[in-house]
Amino acid sequence: MKKLPMPKMSQYLVGYIMNKETIELCYKFIEAFLDDPPQNANERLQRERTLLHSATQLSDDGKFCNKFIEAFLGNPLRNINERLIGGSTVLHSAAQLSDAGMIRLLIEEGASINARDGNGETALHLAAFLEKVENVEALLKGGAEVNAISDNGAVPLHLACLGVGIKTIEVLINAGGNMEAIDKFGCSPLNYAKIYPKVTSHLEKKGVNMRDVPPMYGKANEAVKEIMERRGTKVVSLDEIEEILLSEKTSQKG
Repeated sequence: MKKLPMPKMSQYLVGYIMNKETIELCYKFIEAFLDDPPQNANERLQRERTLLHSATQLSDDGKFCNKFIEAFLGNPLRNINERLIGGSTVLHSAAQLSDAGMIRLLIEEGASINARDGNGETALHLAAFLEKVENVEALLKGGAEVNAISDNGAVPLHLACLGVGIKTIEVLINAGGNMEAIDKFGCSPLNYAKIYPKVTSHLEKKGVNMRDVPPMYGKANEAVKEIMERRGTKVVSLDEIEEILLSEKTSQKG
C-alpha cells in the first residue's frame, strides 16, 4: 500500500475506528507503522501513544496490543505511567487485551497498578469486566486494590458480575471483593449477579445467600450502557446485552 506520512496515517486510522468501518485497512496502517516506525524517538512516541489507544479500541485478540506495548517499552523517552487518550495508562490497555505475562512485565517495569483512568477505573476494573481471569489474578498478585471504587461507585466485582464472568467473580470474592458495595445505580454486585441463573446457581453452591437478593434488570441495562458509551468499546453491543437480560429474565419467570 502507498506509504502515508505518520500524521496522515494517524488521522486516517482514528477516523476509521470512530466510524467502525474498514477494519482491515486499519490493520494495514498499524502493520505499516510497526514495520517502519519513525526514527525520531519523540515522533515515534507520539504515534505509539495514539496507536496503542487505537489498537485497544480496534482489536479484541491482543494481536497488536502486545506489539505496541513492546515498542512503547523500547522507546527511551517513554514514561510507563504516562496518560494516554481518556486518561488510561499502558497497563489499562494491557488489562483489556494482553496476557498475564505482559501484565507482570509492566508491573516489573514500574507500572502504577492502581492508577485510575478518566472514569476512575483501575486496570483491575477493566480486566474484571472483560472476563480476563488470568489478568485479574496477575493484577491481584501484583498488589491491585480488590475494592477500588470507580467514579460511578463500582468495585471490580460489580463489573465482573455485569460481565457474567463466573471464574473472575470467584477469584475476586476469594480475594476479598466486597459483595455488598453499592454503586451509583443503587446496586450491589449480587444484584447484578442475580440476573443470570448460571451465576446465581454457582454462587449458591459456594455458600452465598442469593435467595433474598433482588435482580436489577433495568439498572443493569443502565450500568452496561454507561460502560459501553464511556469506552466506545465493540466487545459487546447493547442489543446483545438487552437480549441476554431479556432471555435471563424470561428463564427465571419460567
